Amino acid sequence: MPIDSVRLGAADDIAVLTSPALRPDNGLPEDRIDGQFEVGSAAAYCGFPIGLEGMRPDGHRWPIPIVKAGIFSGSTNAGGPMVHLFDTVNNKGFSGGPIYVDDGTGAAKLGAIVSGYKYDRPIPVMKRDERGGLVEDPDHCVQPNSGFMVAVPIQRALELIREG
Repeated sequence: MPIDSVRLGAADDIAVLTSPALRPDNGLPEDRIDGQFEVGSAAAYCGFPIGLEGMRPDGHRWPIPIVKAGIFSGSTNAGGPMVHLFDTVNNKGFSGGPIYVDDGTGAAKLGAIVSGYKYDRPIPVMKRDERGGLVEDPDHCVQPNSGFMVAVPIQRALELIREG
């Protein structure tokens, strides 16, 4: 598929590709796109988590698409551009996927794009000292998934598309 342009968000985690094959008249209707939703709204998102594969009868392996659910928890712009937070456990492989949010009427509308997940505070790795006791290893820590998925508001993607 030919690509017309690539637009990158200067300060946020988003890239938009435009193509003659994906014009507004043959893409998702605008009435199915809405970045306005309430805290507590149900959300569904999809992606291709790393390592989950199926196999076709001809032996060809392919990634399995997975749909997960969450709840819109709020938005923040602390430390950068506005992002949405969803209460869900996101995994690697969902980044760039669409997030559909219930618009309050029971209809799902495209509201955001998965960016990643928010890490919780680092937890030190423990190791045994020479006496067998546990001490913190100053060189290693684990950054656990906080349970919040980070998403770029759909308005940002639309801005980049219109700039192209």
